[in-house]
Amino acid sequence: MKEQPSKFDHLHDLLGKFGLSVITHSQFWGQMKKYGYGQDDIDWYLAEDRRRDDERAKDGREGGWPSRNA
Repeated sequence: MKEQPSKFDHLHDLLGKFGLSVITHSQFWGQMKKYGYGQDDIDWYLAEDRRRDDERAKDGREGGWPSRNA
């Protein structure tokens, strides 16, 4: 069964396209308005992304991954 898209799927796609310079700044904000996103949504998404990165790093340390500089 296909998973329902979350509210932030479009935001994830838009940030990826903007980061790769596939779309311009004005196109990015136009799409943001179209989907009803605001600055608060971006801030929340980036905070969640940072939290997930921190959890992955913690899992790697606890899992006994070798040091990258060793």
